[in-house]
Amino acid sequence: MRRISVQGNCEERKLWHGTNGDLSHVRSLTVFGGAKKIPLLMNFRMLRVLDLNDYLNIEDDDIDDMGSLIHLRYSRVRNVSKIPSQIGKLRLLQTLDLTWTTVKELPATLVQLRQLVHVMLPRGVKLPDGISNMVSLEEINNFSVAYNSAELLLEIGKLTKLKVLGVDWFSDGRLCDDGIFMTNMVSSLSKLTLRSLVRPLSALIPVSLGSRSSHPPAQNFGTYSFG
Repeated sequence: MRRISVQGNCEERKLWHGTNGDLSHVRSLTVFGGAKKIPLLMNFRMLRVLDLNDYLNIEDDDIDDMGSLIHLRYSRVRNVSKIPSQIGKLRLLQTLDLTWTTVKELPATLVQLRQLVHVMLPRGVKLPDGISNMVSLEEINNFSVAYNSAELLLEIGKLTKLKVLGVDWFSDGRLCDDGIFMTNMVSSLSKLTLRSLVRPLSALIPVSLGSRSSHPPAQNFGTYSFG
């Protein structure tokens, strides 16, 4: 069995039984609804896709051993409050969607994910220093300026493949108006060729900055408002 999709307890029991306990060849795992506890992730040695976004009973310890999924390309979870430091072992991971989690800080090992292309964050997340090492990043969604250092804003300018940037310039309803933050953000954006700038407080409406749009190119970013 290469793909498992689980919804509810009855289907869950049937599927786990149908595998005869051998989950090592499963490539895709999707769990949603009221499924009970899932098997340890270390049992899914060949897993490429992990989607727990609609898994209602998920707990933090359900993903404690996600570092064992060394073939993982796509991961989407929700309602967890922390991401284990083992995530740095997922060297093939390309998409990490944490939009509906309550995570407040990502581990320092995140910067080891040099193949990561898309990262979607909840509001108010502190990223580790060294994100400029994540050379494959093309999308950062919901980057919270107020929760990160001014130095980290400069690192964004070193992500030469970055095409989509979602910026949250507010914290608890207050504008982050420190001059050094604005200066460093504008400096970084002037070095990038963005296709879109996403403004979270404008209902996540993308503002196109690409050459195929009628809008000005990225170097004229200063004409746009974050709010």
